[in-house]
Amino acid sequence: MQQLVSQPFQQRSAGAAETVDVERVLAGWTVWPVFEQGDRNRCAGGVLWPQGAASEPFGMDDLAPVEAVEQAAAATRAALCLLEQVPSPMWVAVPVHPGALLMPRGWWRPLSRQLPDLAAARERAGARLLFAVAQHPLLHEADPGLLRNLAALHGLALCVQPLIPSTLREVLPWPVSRLLLGVESCAGIDCDQALQQQWRFLAHGAAQLNLPITALGVGSDSALAWLRRHGCSEVGGSHLHEALPAEHFSALVGKAMSSCVA
Repeated sequence: MQQLVSQPFQQRSAGAAETVDVERVLAGWTVWPVFEQGDRNRCAGGVLWPQGAASEPFGMDDLAPVEAVEQAAAATRAALCLLEQVPSPMWVAVPVHPGALLMPRGWWRPLSRQLPDLAAARERAGARLLFAVAQHPLLHEADPGLLRNLAALHGLALCVQPLIPSTLREVLPWPVSRLLLGVESCAGIDCDQALQQQWRFLAHGAAQLNLPITALGVGSDSALAWLRRHGCSEVGGSHLHEALPAEHFSALVGKAMSSCVA
């Protein structure tokens, strides 16, 4: 088993060892765990979320661009620290309000002052760091070059809430690598024929685009069974595991890995 990195983790900059206080960086954040095939012993990754915000991903608050940038920078820093603690290929998704995409310099420059080697941390994270952007009118005002740059080194996920057929039209112009479905897109899917039809349409199109789908609103064993039968390989939600403080996520991962080895 790959050993998890203990706190605080160490980064090197200009030949000197520096440390980041991970516990302080992760304070104020929760993680919604995501599991492969709904198996609680096979954690695939997690969605980072501010404590005290909407109770389920992705009910994003309405933020001004400056607030959105500050939140995106803080979330990115927390995610980079978290990824140092969990083994590959586990991923962490960062919620990014579309308003942050209008001010990219304000997003990254604070991180260059807060981390000893931002470029190295981003390279180590690679595609395991996902930027999750919700469908929002501001998204159409974002710089396409910024989206391409984010997708080149990391991953770009589209948060689908609610489940609507126009989602695939939204995806086509952007370098999206994953779809994340919230509660409204999954609630009652095992008994709602209209929702099932929408899911089949979305899943078929996503398969053509080679986009994995992660469902984060699973509320029952029946819904989980339906989603598994219809091509959803990664699921999360309060039925499987409640959100937990970000500093406890690596312990959950270690416990799951120990169960698999046993």
